[in-house]
Amino acid sequence: MRCDLRNFGEKCDLRNFEERCEVRNFGGMCDLRNFGERCDLRNFGMRCDLRNFGEKCDLRNFGKRCEVRNFGGMCDLRNFGGMCDLRNFGGMCDLRNFGMRCDLRNFGGMCDLRNFGGMCDLRNFGEKCDLRNFGERCDLRNLGGRCDLRNFGMRCDLRNFGERCEVRNFGGMCDLKNFWRYV
Repeated sequence: MRCDLRNFGEKCDLRNFEERCEVRNFGGMCDLRNFGERCDLRNFGMRCDLRNFGEKCDLRNFGKRCEVRNFGGMCDLRNFGGMCDLRNFGGMCDLRNFGMRCDLRNFGGMCDLRNFGGMCDLRNFGEKCDLRNFGERCDLRNLGGRCDLRNFGMRCDLRNFGERCEVRNFGGMCDLKNFWRYV
């Protein structure tokens, strides 16, 4: 807490880091700029309470160029990235099952999500999830730019998706084949 974790896990295998653990304040008020850069984060925080992970932090390059296939799988990600800079979260990554079967209620609340998932495979982002307030009060300008959003929000609660937000280019240059399907 209140630390510089800039290169934590750089070029590492963090596959089961903190599996089935309580990591509520991991990285609170820290600089996590390159956390997990070029790493295998496949099961990071799996089956965990990640409620305040990275709260009030700079997560600019979190998971950059990484394998984050099951990041936060079956977890409580309620305040993940709350009040944070998530500008390049998941840049150039495989986010196929990010947040699958999770509570993403306030994911990115009051955040800059400008390039979230830029140039990524977001095929099952938020599948079977509660996305009620996803991106509330946020800048979603280029969310999903140049991405495969084929099943974004499939069978989900998207009640307030993008409420009070800037969604100018949502899904720009994307495959939105099944967007809103079964919603």
